[in-house]
Formats: sequence, C-alpha cells, structure tokens
Amino acid sequence: MAINLLYFSNPKDFEGYVIQEIADAKKTILSYTEKLNNASKRYESLPKGDEKKKSKWTGSGGSDMLGNTKQQEVEGFKILVNPTPNYELSILDEAIRAVQERLEALEKIEKHLMPSLQNRPNITAIFDDGIPVAFMYGEEKH
Repeated sequence: MAINLLYFSNPKDFEGYVIQEIADAKKTILSYTEKLNNASKRYESLPKGDEKKKSKWTGSGGSDMLGNTKQQEVEGFKILVNPTPNYELSILDEAIRAVQERLEALEKIEKHLMPSLQNRPNITAIFDDGIPVAFMYGEEKH
C-alpha cells in the first residue's frame, strides 16, 4: 500500500487534474491493449501440434521458464530477458486491469464528487496505490 497526497488550491485545478488523468488513463489502456493484442498474436503463431515446444512458451513464473528466457536480479529488481509470451500476456492483462480500476475511480469522481467540491478551497486528494480513495478540505468560516 503506497499512500500519496496531492494538494489543490482551488476546485478548477482539481477538476483539470481529474480530466487530464482520465484522458491519460484511456490512452494507456489503448496502448496496453494494442500490446496485448500483439503478444496474443505472437502466442497464437507458435507452432501447433508440437506440444513439447509449445509448453516451453506457456510457463508462468520463474521455475518453469524454458527456452531462451533468462531471469536476473539486480538490487532487488527482477529482470526477465526474452520472457515467454504467456508471461507477457499475464503482465499486460494485470496492467490493463489496474489502469481500468484507476479510470473507473476517476470517472466516479468526475461524475459524483466534482459538483460537491466546486466551492471548496484547498482540496487534498488521498491516493492509495495510485487510486484516489479520499478527499479533505476545510469548511469556510462564516
């Protein structure tokens, strides 16, 4: 869980941020979907009928990576060289789901929350793993 805070001095800045993030999320989903389609085509173009050869491409995880896939670890980061198409498909699918979840949250904010925040100064948006989960603002004193 990674908590992040973003501060906005007025509602227009917050609204502009939400609109831009929605547009960026949609572009990202399109890009990832294109990459997913390309990876699917590569997977589908693997030799049919040669089960031994095809099985080397369907491994998931580090222990059954065959073929020319190499795994390294550098300073705690995993590096995969020539990952299997199946592994690539699973990562892209997971990435699309994560961006879609963020997009849905931002669209809910735009539709349901923005109207109620229009007259609120100093909005703080609270994010959990990149997804907005809460908001803070001060009440105007009369």
